[in-house]
Amino acid sequence: MSDSGTRGAPSVAAELLLSIALLFGAALVVAILAAATLFPILDSPSAIALFLGLILLADLLILYVFLRYLLRRSVFSPLDRIGAEADRIAAGDYEHRVTATGRRELDRVVEAVNVLARSLIRDRLLLAENVRSLESANRELVETSSALVRTARMASVGTLAAGIAHELGNPLGALRTSLDVATRRAQRGGDVEEALAMAREEAGRIDHIIRSIMAFARPSADGPSGGPVDVEAVVRSAVGLLAGRDALDGVMVRVEVVSAPPAVEARPQLLEQVFVNLIMNAVQASRSPLPSPESPAADGARDGSVNGVTDEAVVLRIGTVPAADRPRPEPRREGDPAGVDFSHRRRMALLRAGRTPPPFDPPASSAEEVDGLDVVVDVLDRGPGVPAELRDRIFDPFFTTRDPGAGTGMGLAITARIVEELGGTLRADEREGGGAAFRLTLPGALPPGAHPPAPHSTHTGPSPVGPSAPAPTSQEPRP
Repeated sequence: MSDSGTRGAPSVAAELLLSIALLFGAALVVAILAAATLFPILDSPSAIALFLGLILLADLLILYVFLRYLLRRSVFSPLDRIGAEADRIAAGDYEHRVTATGRRELDRVVEAVNVLARSLIRDRLLLAENVRSLESANRELVETSSALVRTARMASVGTLAAGIAHELGNPLGALRTSLDVATRRAQRGGDVEEALAMAREEAGRIDHIIRSIMAFARPSADGPSGGPVDVEAVVRSAVGLLAGRDALDGVMVRVEVVSAPPAVEARPQLLEQVFVNLIMNAVQASRSPLPSPESPAADGARDGSVNGVTDEAVVLRIGTVPAADRPRPEPRREGDPAGVDFSHRRRMALLRAGRTPPPFDPPASSAEEVDGLDVVVDVLDRGPGVPAELRDRIFDPFFTTRDPGAGTGMGLAITARIVEELGGTLRADEREGGGAAFRLTLPGALPPGAHPPAPHSTHTGPSPVGPSAPAPTSQEPRP
């Protein structure tokens, strides 16, 4: 109903005022006629007062009955009908419309209700269209995400397969050549021992590559968990193990304890394998050519001091950091919509930054862990360092910057995988003054209030072999 239509309808206020005026006029006429007729008969003031009071009471009673009827017919009944029809619309019958009452003021209310109903229908249709559009976009997003996951998986498989084929191709070719040579020499009655020795060596290389791949795929058949392990003892055991194998090649290794570390939950063999790989990586880097004479690293190398360390090419620095500093994405942030959890986005941000995010559902003791200490081991070398553009790739399987045949590039990949299984992080950075710095962080196993083991004295040179059993390791972890 338009405004022009409502202006043409009678007004409730005008009707009420007119009816009251007519009623008041009629009552006044009746009172005058009654007074003119009865006043000559009444001879006392009390009788006149009683008469006037009765007339006034009768007028008020008539006015009450008339107004009640008039308001019921003109206001209350139309309002009840408008309310009932509005309830019908509110119940879901959005196509229903409130009919006009024929009263100007009430028809304005009717028009407002009908406009609201039309707006609800329009918004409902728009919402349904948006829902359909979002469902379609969500389906496309899921399909695209699945396609991207499949593509990334196939690319990873292709990269892994290419690396395996490349690494196995060379020793397989050499093995076949050695066997061919041995066959020809055997046919001529010659000496085949040298050719068979070469074949055994190449077969050993193949076995080493396969074992490295299996170690990367399954860091531990029994899982990474274990009892509390003394990190310093494992570090010294790894240094002593390599020194006993003459794998340090004259490179001095120093173990330095900055603060007494707490124990960590790990299997000693796995943790020792991590440190063996990191130490071998640092030793091989320290045997690499130094940077150009103009670089600060070369100046430090010439005067026998790099970053305050003298005589030792490799330093393993053990310390602690508060567990509260451990990166942990907040489940919710200010501004997040109600009922929406964006923590997965913050987990992906940590992954892109090279950090391991915490689990989605932290254990009940997570508050205690946050109050404790994390163990930090910095492995510093005097090598040429890791270029910034390669720091995201050095932990990939088969990635290496060494000469062909000098390694498979699986050492750091296996190390990073084990550290991830242990709930820690491994990051590569540039060492101040030249060289590479690998930082290993592991969550401490001791609850708050427990005392970590007493610190050991700083040790220079190879550490004695500890009680840990030798762990299988890649002898070429340097990328």
